[in-house]
Amino acid sequence: MSEAERAKELFLAGLDQLDRRQFAEAERQFRAALELAPGRASIRTNLAVVLADQGKNREALDIARDLVAEDPSNDEALLVAAKAASDADEPDEALRLWKIVLERDIDRIRAHFGIAAAYRQKGQTVEALAAYERVLRLQPDHLHAAINRGNILFEQEKFAQALELYRRAAASNPGSALAWIAVGNARLRLAQQLRAGRKPAPGEPDQADLSLQAYKRALSIDRNAADAWQGAGFAQLAAGAAAEALRSFDQALALGPHSAALLAGKSCALFDLGRAREALVPGLKAVELDPNEPGGWTSLGNIQCDTGQAAEALVSQDRALALDPSLRDAWNGRGNALRNLQRPREAIAAYDRALALDPDFAVARDNRASTLLDLGDEAVTPSGPAH
Repeated sequence: MSEAERAKELFLAGLDQLDRRQFAEAERQFRAALELAPGRASIRTNLAVVLADQGKNREALDIARDLVAEDPSNDEALLVAAKAASDADEPDEALRLWKIVLERDIDRIRAHFGIAAAYRQKGQTVEALAAYERVLRLQPDHLHAAINRGNILFEQEKFAQALELYRRAAASNPGSALAWIAVGNARLRLAQQLRAGRKPAPGEPDQADLSLQAYKRALSIDRNAADAWQGAGFAQLAAGAAAEALRSFDQALALGPHSAALLAGKSCALFDLGRAREALVPGLKAVELDPNEPGGWTSLGNIQCDTGQAAEALVSQDRALALDPSLRDAWNGRGNALRNLQRPREAIAAYDRALALDPDFAVARDNRASTLLDLGDEAVTPSGPAH
């Protein structure tokens, strides 16, 4: 067998492994073929494909870029280079390449999607939203365009608009656990907005219950979807079902990496079940993993206050407020810590800040009233903050 014939045999074996998604073996076959037929464009193109499929994006990009430079008409290499640039976190290069793909009319849907992703990497959300919309005009049931467009709106806290897109994705792709998880996430955030003081619109459904239904739908599709278990846990917490929430969080912890949000959720569930000392462990781990999440510090501070660690609780609530001074729960928690430290006047000032943020915050109002009774001092009036 000649070297050319052997190279062809290895190349075909690599294509077979690529079809079987055996990427490491396909890479081995393509590299062996290249040793016998160096420079062969078809082998190099498929090697770039299989490298990108394994996350070896920079090598894939280098090979594909060389191929395009040698033969600008190599559309497959251009597509590989554009995708590899996106995955290698080179959005400027990705944008340049995807625009060439679009100009050549090779794959308009894929090009617009790649352009959207590049703009999103660059932080140009207006342009990204427009590009995802162009994808959806060309293919209304495009799952990832709808979800990614919704994710940008979600990050902008436009939860109702995000929900509309997620519902569209789920309606077009009812077998997608990802779409149902996204629906659940948006509904849960709408429920949390209500809890934080936003008034429900007339006839507005129970978003916490609907979010749980969405997560359960996702789990009926994929029982190993850790994000669905985590979301279900938070929905159950919102509904006051702490025992069920704890089971959901434990399922998520058994399936995937231990994120700060997941550990904070488990901590809250244990706390709600009256197991405050157990709650300290995941609570501390949560703020260690993500010290820039104010909600984790607020939850930890509440637990520390309940377990007799008022000084530590005050530090935690102050960490939360340094990150986000608009957290009514952190101001309330700060008041509780100060009250336990026998600093009632400062506690009342903290409760006042909570009530200034949410005049209907009954817990803070009750805490303020109780602190006034403890103080027994008419110098601090119980009139509450100005609205």
